[in-house]
Amino acid sequence: MSRAAALMRLQTIDSQIDAHRNRLAEIDRALGQDVDVSAARSALAEVQAALAEGSKTARSFEAEVQSVVAKGKEVETTLYGGKVTHPKELRDLQNDLASLQRRRAALEDKLLEAMVDVESGETAEKAALARLAEAETALQKSHGTLTAERAKIESTLARLAIEREAAEAPIPVTDRELYGTLRQRKRGLAVARLEDGACAACGVAPSSSRAQAVRQENAIIFCGNCERILYAE
Repeated sequence: MSRAAALMRLQTIDSQIDAHRNRLAEIDRALGQDVDVSAARSALAEVQAALAEGSKTARSFEAEVQSVVAKGKEVETTLYGGKVTHPKELRDLQNDLASLQRRRAALEDKLLEAMVDVESGETAEKAALARLAEAETALQKSHGTLTAERAKIESTLARLAIEREAAEAPIPVTDRELYGTLRQRKRGLAVARLEDGACAACGVAPSSSRAQAVRQENAIIFCGNCERILYAE
């Protein structure tokens, strides 16, 4: 196996390792996030806060109605109890009763509106709870799938580590160092195939003598344009 072929083999394994590690990072981010669940919880909290406020308003109107009803009964008792006989006092009591009745009617209208709002809020709360349950179920299912995929990738990485060690062992130290330096500089692609007479990485065709050397010599030949190691099968 030529020096370039050995480095190409090593690069193929390294590229697979990089891809699997990138996927692991994606999985870890996904496992650490619960965007849909968080959104569903926030929505539920908003609905429940509005429902609590609506219930408080309804209770307030209900208490006012009860207070007005109690006052009305007191006025009626005084008005019709026979103890008050003075015409002016009777008229005042009648006016008070009429005012209380109007107040009661207005409060009952507001109470009805508040109760309708509470009913709507309860419906919204049920819907929000259902959405949260759905999001949590989906998250659990997704986590199960991702966890299984993660375990599979870790197993693959362990196998690739062994393959890499075997592929790297026969490569001279100087070639390893050169490969490592180029791989860092060239974003993971230190070795480029010579395809159809051109460098597959940059597309520039080397001279005929350079191309021939790539195919025939057991030497490290670089692309004159992108400076990657050229490899030909």
